[in-house]
Amino acid sequence: MLRLLFVAVFFCFIQGYTANLCNQYHTLPHTKDRSVYNTADHTPLNPRCDNKLVAGWYAFEYYASIPTSCPAPYSCGTLLPVWINGTHPMLGEGPVTRKACVTAGSSSCCSTTIDIGVMNCGAYFMYYLEPTPGCPVAYCSDFKDAQSPTVDTTLTTVGHHWITFA
Repeated sequence: MLRLLFVAVFFCFIQGYTANLCNQYHTLPHTKDRSVYNTADHTPLNPRCDNKLVAGWYAFEYYASIPTSCPAPYSCGTLLPVWINGTHPMLGEGPVTRKACVTAGSSSCCSTTIDIGVMNCGAYFMYYLEPTPGCPVAYCSDFKDAQSPTVDTTLTTVGHHWITFA
């Protein structure tokens, strides 16, 4: 009976911890610039770099997430984009660790790996990110702009409150 009580209290603690965790994050700036759809046929003039990022929990604007497939060269506003080599966790799974890959051009989709934390918060994902190992290495987003034929709504943020415009 005591063991069952311990398990119940532990489960409630974890559920409360993960619910609170979803309210404590920073917004990773420049979601649109970080998009896999932001491609160029040459080196970006000022490639994005996350080597000075402060370690912590981050979420993207516009319900964007880190892509789970190798981005094209020169996408995401940087030379060496970072993506998740795996899947996002299911809701209720709690924070998990995933391998993120650094794409080094067309020759290598996973030249370097970085451990990141990932949390499913229902409408969005949060990521525990640390500074990247150098420049120009930056975290990528899967943001699609309102001009894309596959997107039927435009999303924006005001602070941490999500608003949808139809």
